[in-house]
Amino acid sequence: MKIQQQFKLHGVPDPFTLLKISQAFREISRGESLEFIETGDHFHDEFFKVLPGKEYEITVREKLIDPVRYRIVLRKIVSESFDSDSKFDGCQCR
Repeated sequence: MKIQQQFKLHGVPDPFTLLKISQAFREISRGESLEFIETGDHFHDEFFKVLPGKEYEITVREKLIDPVRYRIVLRKIVSESFDSDSKFDGCQCR
């Protein structure tokens, strides 16, 4: 598994960090991964709120010790968001 980008988080992520996470996710291709390492007593999952829930899977979720930190790896499983009921034929302009 190749990690495309790693984010080291300390506490609740600020809006700029959430924007960077969202951008990084949009830029990676299907099958590529992002890694999140958070130091502290528990994992803050605010960044899940800025990611499209059906477009990734969690491949690693572990708690590391000494010092306490959490590691999560997300793998993108969908290339782009399209409405599955609509037929895509190139330009979606109207």
